[in-house]
Amino acid sequence: MKKRYLIIVIILIILILLGNSPYGIFIGKPIIHVYYYESSDRGFSEIEVPEKGRSLEIVLKQFEEYKELSGKSDIQLYRTSSRNPLNFYEWADFE
Repeated sequence: MKKRYLIIVIILIILILLGNSPYGIFIGKPIIHVYYYESSDRGFSEIEVPEKGRSLEIVLKQFEEYKELSGKSDIQLYRTSSRNPLNFYEWADFE
């Protein structure tokens, strides 16, 4: 009986690891990652697509331009993309 539970646990761990792999082993995993950003006053929103050359630096530059044009210096930029805590390989992306 213990051997059966051990096999089930090992299979579940393997499925979780493969399902959360950054290499997209299972069909339906995104190859291109899209991250959404929004200002605290909701007047600015932008997307980051690193695989297409739309990096975070571009988003931050546009946000700084927005702050200068709007005259609001106390607003902040928030990442509004949903996060899945089971995707352990993305933990470093969420600061």
